[in-house]
Amino acid sequence: PVKSGLVASVVNQASGASIVVGLFITLLILGILVGFVALVTMARGGLIDALARRAGEKDAPLGASIVRGRGAFWPLLGIALLSRIDIPLSLFVLVPFARRAALSGQENFTVFLLVFIMVTILSLTLSFLGIYASAYVMLKREGLVSALRQSLALFARFWLISIEMALILYAVTLVVGIGLIVTGFVVGIPLMLLYFIFLFMHIPGAMLIVGIPAVILYIAILLSVGSAFATFHMAAWVILFKRLSEEGAVAKIVRLTARFPKILHRKLI
Repeated sequence: PVKSGLVASVVNQASGASIVVGLFITLLILGILVGFVALVTMARGGLIDALARRAGEKDAPLGASIVRGRGAFWPLLGIALLSRIDIPLSLFVLVPFARRAALSGQENFTVFLLVFIMVTILSLTLSFLGIYASAYVMLKREGLVSALRQSLALFARFWLISIEMALILYAVTLVVGIGLIVTGFVVGIPLMLLYFIFLFMHIPGAMLIVGIPAVILYIAILLSVGSAFATFHMAAWVILFKRLSEEGAVAKIVRLTARFPKILHRKLI
């Protein structure tokens, strides 16, 4: 009985310690996530502000831009959350339709395809509205509701130009992605040869000697290109927003079809 009581006491203490450690780790992870979201939100606002100033040939100190992003934190966070509604929508709507399409015939597949197209269009629209609304908050000093309303009006007026920009950036992204894959092969071939040389020479730890520098190098290239490309994306959208909100513009497809009847232009614009 004494041993049993001692074991029970130890188990209870261990369970209590496990609960405390579990809560601490959970709170730590939540704190890191909250800090990351806050940092990304402020950085996004600061980047929009800095890019707009650079486009207007003005000074854009990094610290001042981050401070402006911090001042618009809550509207930017609200816009970011609203523009990502498509993620849970995709999970709760697309997944059941995909499962039905996989288990049944052509009719359910057609329904799934239609739902997929609708969700994709909604996702693209929310993405455009999120970019324009964030720009209204940072550059026009609008509130959350006003920024959403004006971004919707801007997109409704210039939806064709927005789609053109998205397609152009998608093509550039595709080219950059292919370039990264090619870079991986170019960097990987000499490292692979070096690995086989080490293996032939019976050098212990050949995989670690070659693999760790290769992984570090590729991650460094990926982060550098990714950050530069994300900045390029945002710069393109900020410049387009400034042009649309201040001057207006005509879509390239409309200019290319200028010889067609004007009724075509009325339908496209």
